[in-house]
Amino acid sequence: MYNFRNSDLILAAKKSKFIPRTGVLFIIAIVVYYVTQYISALPLSVILGIILGLKLGAEGNIPVDESGQLLIDTEEYQQMIMDFLTSKESTLITLLLTGVTIIACIIFCKGVEKRSMYSMGFVKKKALPSYILGLLTGFLMLFACYLICAVTGALEFEGINSALDEKFLILFFVAFVIQGAAEEIFMRGFLMISAARNSSVASAVILNSVIFAFLHYGNTGFGLVPLLNLLLFGIFASLYMLRSGNIWGVCAIHTAWNFAQGNIFGLPVSGINVHESLFLTSVSEIRASTNGGEFGLEGGVAVSLVLLISIMLVVFLPSKNNHPYVPENKEDLKPEGEI
Repeated sequence: MYNFRNSDLILAAKKSKFIPRTGVLFIIAIVVYYVTQYISALPLSVILGIILGLKLGAEGNIPVDESGQLLIDTEEYQQMIMDFLTSKESTLITLLLTGVTIIACIIFCKGVEKRSMYSMGFVKKKALPSYILGLLTGFLMLFACYLICAVTGALEFEGINSALDEKFLILFFVAFVIQGAAEEIFMRGFLMISAARNSSVASAVILNSVIFAFLHYGNTGFGLVPLLNLLLFGIFASLYMLRSGNIWGVCAIHTAWNFAQGNIFGLPVSGINVHESLFLTSVSEIRASTNGGEFGLEGGVAVSLVLLISIMLVVFLPSKNNHPYVPENKEDLKPEGEI
């Protein structure tokens, strides 16, 4: 069994000056999350306002009340808002704007906690090979889930999507690179590593995994099985990062998983329809427990099986070493502090 307590990332993080207790850290994480969500929503609101303005101006029919205030609560304009918010353009913009979370986490860890970038998993050594391996791992894991569903009749492969817009396929890959990195940097690079400084590795893994799972609460099709699978993915991602000794691999796994699920096989990604996919897939409604139904594969037991096997492999596969801590710069040697 791999000894995750010897993670060099945690050892590096213990050299930081600001080490809040777990309860305080939990509150900080929630605040950081919602602040970044609010900031990310502002550009989307501006774009929506511009679209509505252009639509109203083109029609020459701007609805206002007696005081001159704009009225957009009619069915037509409410539908226009919903159409935009559920469009591929809106989904793409939302994914790209998760980059705000990356910036916020780096600012907090570097500026407030006084942690090194190394402790967040930004390790220079073998960064590119780790990322490529992560992409392959994420795709193979998702493909294994897809294959289980196909063999059991829970879904059917319907061939190439002739209506595919190739430029959106490229844009969505870039967007998922950013989104996958944002969630992993926030959950694993920031929250898990920070929590592990003054608590057990197990509790830090469970804490970030539970938060990760419940942050998907409002997504279409969310339920008990999606919750458990998201929890399992969080545990797998946490252990994979600690074992690999960097953030690159798990960021790539997250990206490949989401991109393959949505933009290659045409299935919902945690309840979100990304609209553009290389292939088309139809799912069996009576076997939603296997294929995940509206939530996507993550809502089915096929994913549960693959994630459980993946966790076992990360924990029990033999390793030559436990990544002994070798600081990349003198900042990592600063004395640790605690509050």
